[in-house]
Amino acid sequence: MRIGQKLHVFFDGSRKEPYGEADNEIRSILTSIYYPAVNSNHGDEDKIYAELFAPCQAEALELLKSMGVDESFFLSLKTSAHRDAEPNEQLQEAPVILLSPAFGVVKDMYMFLIEKLVACGFIVVAVGATYESIFSAFPNGTCIIQAEAVSRQARDDETFWQELLRNRVEDIRYVIGHLDDIGERGFGHRLSSAGIGIVGHSLGGAAAFEAAKKEERIAAVIMLDPSFDLLDLSGQTNFMQPVLVMRQEKCTSEELEGDISSSIVEPFLAGYERLYSYLQGYTAFLKVEGAHHLTFCDVPLHNDEQDVVALHDAIRESAALFMEEFIMGRPKAFQERKPAHPIAAIDHHGNVKHK
Repeated sequence: MRIGQKLHVFFDGSRKEPYGEADNEIRSILTSIYYPAVNSNHGDEDKIYAELFAPCQAEALELLKSMGVDESFFLSLKTSAHRDAEPNEQLQEAPVILLSPAFGVVKDMYMFLIEKLVACGFIVVAVGATYESIFSAFPNGTCIIQAEAVSRQARDDETFWQELLRNRVEDIRYVIGHLDDIGERGFGHRLSSAGIGIVGHSLGGAAAFEAAKKEERIAAVIMLDPSFDLLDLSGQTNFMQPVLVMRQEKCTSEELEGDISSSIVEPFLAGYERLYSYLQGYTAFLKVEGAHHLTFCDVPLHNDEQDVVALHDAIRESAALFMEEFIMGRPKAFQERKPAHPIAAIDHHGNVKHK
């Protein structure tokens, strides 16, 4: 399916950019909007994946190469996303799903999932994190790399991570409050703000959950290997939105030993257990056998990681069915699916449930 990609930048004048170089810099929120596009008589062939980062693909490639990505292989990757493609006439009926990326991961590095969701009829608005992502490619040609103050922070610096989380939540809420700007400027009509879905990975998973607590318009939440230790699960709850939690292969304290800092493991797992009992609506807690933390984004594809395609297929199928049921209203689409390896249901300790 041919999909379109548009860039839109918001400037929140009420907030100062915490990691900007200028004292008076206001918060900028860079978004990519992915949507069903009209098929044309020419130019429908897949595009080079690197073009997702236009007009900063050269800078993006250099940064990725410095992180060990093979240039020739990366440039062989393709995507069905076409910048500024003509929207499909059925776009007005398409519900919106927001996407919040992991710390450091660029908002567009989730094409394995984005393309599936758009093919199902959703508009996906990927919300970037300026100065936090490894790079942010703005449509005017400005490429902002991750701030040094961000890159050197320790994972156990709770104050820092809670500040990042608050920024993410406010970014998401700002975008939700300004969906009409995206729609009217990009498509000539308003985007649907009823029944918004949200997907978040890692820090973005925590942000998706915290935003859903504050925004009634968020009707369903998917958390991909989220930062459980950053969640605010204090007090009484009336959180009724359906939630899907998908975790990597290592879920228990024994499995995570050596993978996560010892100072993080205990609050991380405690946060997971609290979340398990905190949620009051429909919930599904799953693990993906063979997956690691970055399996939930495109990074393994960049590195030609073996077997990731099969894992991506399983992740995006579950995510799409969940959103089809709880956002599109397709009865039992997720609940009556037939899960199979590598997907397994887990309990409040992260152990696989056996029927």
